[in-house]
Order: sequence, then C-alpha cells, then structure tokens
Amino acid sequence: MSHAEGQIIKDDQIVAYYEYDGCSDFCFTKLYKSREELTANWRTNQFAKCTCGKAEPVLVYSSYGNGGWWAGKACLECMALTEGTSHDFDDFEYLGDGHPLGHWQWPWDGQGNILPDGVKPEDEPRLRKRVTE
Repeated sequence: MSHAEGQIIKDDQIVAYYEYDGCSDFCFTKLYKSREELTANWRTNQFAKCTCGKAEPVLVYSSYGNGGWWAGKACLECMALTEGTSHDFDDFEYLGDGHPLGHWQWPWDGQGNILPDGVKPEDEPRLRKRVTE
C-alpha cells in the first residue's frame, strides 16, 4: 500500500499533520500536532470527527506522487479533518501541484529518516531538489 504524509495549512502555516492513503486516494481524518506524532501513529488507520462544530477552512496538502493541495475544512480543537478528505467528493477542487508554501515535497532525509519539524531546505544539503509547480 502507498501512504504519504499530509499537512493541514492555515494562514500560511502548517498547523497539523495527517496520513494519506494513496491506494484509495483519501485522507485519514485524525490530525496530529507534529510530524513526530504522525510517525508514531503511522498506519494505525485513525479517523476522528468534529464534535464541537468549529471546523474552519484550510488547505489540505498531500506529499503523495508529485504532491498536491486542495481546499478543505478542519477542526483544530477536535483534531479532525472534516471536508476535503477524498478526491471522489463532488465539491473537491484541486488547487495545485507541489506544496502550497513552496516547501520540500518529501520530509525525509534520503535515507529513510523523517526530518524534524522546522528543518529548512538549506539545512538539509542531501535534498537540494525543490518541488516545482
């Protein structure tokens, strides 16, 4: 199976992470506060629902394939992705390839190790290739 890291972006900031299932093209709805927390829960197939009704518009990014992003909604209190979870939804609008913030596509160091949050491209010389749109 083909899974990838996903990110929730609000106000030009990565505010949460999720797991993307590339075989079925959907997002697991459970959100995590850090990449490390996502990694610790990798392939546990977690779903979450918003119970407070405070979901707000976000950008949903997946590193699957060449990377791509689209509009969605997420509740950061309940840590749940509520809209934009699947390419099969009628309201799905694909907004772009690559990363919406111009970040690196792959959060790995080229040796199978996930990079810690906050690592900048210039900090990781082994990954000089930028994603182009």
